[in-house]
Amino acid sequence: MEELWDLYYKDRRPCGVTVPRKDKNGNSPNIPEGCYHIVVECMVIDMSARKLLVTQRSSDKHHGSYWECTAGSIIAGETSLDGVIREIKEETGLTVKKEQLTLLATHYRDVVIRDTYVCLIPKFTLEDVDLSDKEATTARLITFPDFFAQRFDEKGRGYFVPAQYERLMLVFPNVVSMIEQRTKKHMDMLSEVKKLQKDSAKKRRKKKAVPCEAEPVQMFPEDYNFDELLKQASEGGVGRDKSANV
Repeated sequence: MEELWDLYYKDRRPCGVTVPRKDKNGNSPNIPEGCYHIVVECMVIDMSARKLLVTQRSSDKHHGSYWECTAGSIIAGETSLDGVIREIKEETGLTVKKEQLTLLATHYRDVVIRDTYVCLIPKFTLEDVDLSDKEATTARLITFPDFFAQRFDEKGRGYFVPAQYERLMLVFPNVVSMIEQRTKKHMDMLSEVKKLQKDSAKKRRKKKAVPCEAEPVQMFPEDYNFDELLKQASEGGVGRDKSANV
């Protein structure tokens, strides 16, 4: 199916124009002056290990074999947020929620409005990553220092897509701050839960058992003749009218 782009004015109002991603000759579309299409990119981070997910582009793509974070154009009918969720799913196989995403910055260049996001996932591993879409050949989870030093492959080398690297470095301090704040909030909540559990245990230990004062339930009268009942049962007469004809 042909991929279509909705076009927008600089203030993100729809232009009312939709263009194909490629024209009939396979070239980029001719976008009218004053219109833009929206591109998204996202840093996906495992908060438990404080590591960033990076993927290596296929060798036949522009910047082939370079490392990058998830990126792509939103398609017709999508919002920026819808687009970044789809791109993450397509490129990495990870299913993320809207509340895990935060828009960090928006950049304007030529005919592109580019939204830069961070996605903070509590915990995931490379086993959760699926590269079957063929957008990338390799995935790695790297530490923040390795990202800053551009140590991407197993030998501590590699090249990152230059323009994206520059944009991500500009917002990375905000990412680190967000992680610190959320980690502190999580630890504060955990501490409060543990305190409540401790207080509850103390109250249970102090509380004395209350004896049951309810009267026992009387299922049968005290003078009920069980022997007679058993005799009738053996004669097949329980519940029958003895005066009835057999």
